[in-house]
Amino acid sequence: MPYNITKKVIEGITEKESNAKWNNLTPYRQSKFFLKSFDKKKTKQVMLQSRTTIALVAGISTGHCLLNRHLAIIRIVEDPSECGKVETSFHFIAECLMYALVRWRLQG
Repeated sequence: MPYNITKKVIEGITEKESNAKWNNLTPYRQSKFFLKSFDKKKTKQVMLQSRTTIALVAGISTGHCLLNRHLAIIRIVEDPSECGKVETSFHFIAECLMYALVRWRLQG
């Protein structure tokens, strides 16, 4: 079998196994909101960014960022809610009405 075909088959099997393992894990609740499965194209896009941007993406996707839920966990703030709901990364990016206009302007 030619090398390039063998390589693609192995990559496909590895990707399937990795995604199955990821989907069966119970922790990483926050990360799973943003990372449904492995995506080679998105990984390449992120890796082309600056270290600051990569750190920001990693922080938001894991929940380790300067939002109130994380700050409450590490005991910097007492109340993890800003608008009446717990300020998680997903809430901040997708749901919060306080940032709806900003989201609308950024997303068009």
